[in-house]
Amino acid sequence: MNLVEARQAVEWVYGPRASGIWGDLLLASGLEGTETDPAAFDRLLAAMRSAAPVTALCGEALMLRAKNHAARERTARA
Repeated sequence: MNLVEARQAVEWVYGPRASGIWGDLLLASGLEGTETDPAAFDRLLAAMRSAAPVTALCGEALMLRAKNHAARERTARA
């Protein structure tokens, strides 16, 4: 999971209002939106999970997807 996928989730949830929400999340997380490291994704998730209820739920869903993806990768390597 990365910031691109997170932005897509925000766009899916908020539609035409997504740009403003995304900008608020980037500001809250101290990110520019171009970062590719896992720590940036974690910071964005933290900002999402502490935001308005709908955004927080979106963040929770992304966190679950990221954990599931990581678990599947570990299983595939084992």
